[in-house]
Amino acid sequence: MNRPTALRWSALAAIAGGMINPLVDVLSPDRGSPLEWGYFIGGLAIQFALIAIYAIQVEESGVAGFLGFVMATVGRAYFSVPGAVIGGVDGTVPLGLLYTLGLILVSIGTVKSRKLPRWVPAMWLAAVVVGVAGALLPSLEIVLLRLGAIVLGLGFVGAGFALWRAYPLRN
Repeated sequence: MNRPTALRWSALAAIAGGMINPLVDVLSPDRGSPLEWGYFIGGLAIQFALIAIYAIQVEESGVAGFLGFVMATVGRAYFSVPGAVIGGVDGTVPLGLLYTLGLILVSIGTVKSRKLPRWVPAMWLAAVVVGVAGALLPSLEIVLLRLGAIVLGLGFVGAGFALWRAYPLRN
């Protein structure tokens, strides 16, 4: 598979993950529900999207981009598992923090690289701010975490469309 084809598939993964993850978050399926597999499917799609996003900006994004990619990929992998819970003492808080810090660094690398529209990393950063606010304000936690998921998803959908347009298939 050539590079443009791989990037186009990753663009589709970014779009799919950016749509599936917020949808599953909003629907909030019960544990054991078949809809819970949306976390896995959407998370896997986001993993492929992160690979492509890093691949197009590997040189320009520098150390921040590399560290962010590694942290976001490892942190996101945990939340792709059906039944994973956010919060508690079972290790999810450190992994959520790892994903959050990784996403911040990926955003910085993306701004630095200028390979994606500036609003894409701005959406990722806004999702972090909203998500942190949700973690700090228990009375608004559910609303803010779902809003953060939607904003994050929009950022990945935007990244997917930008990748799709930037790397056309050649005959």
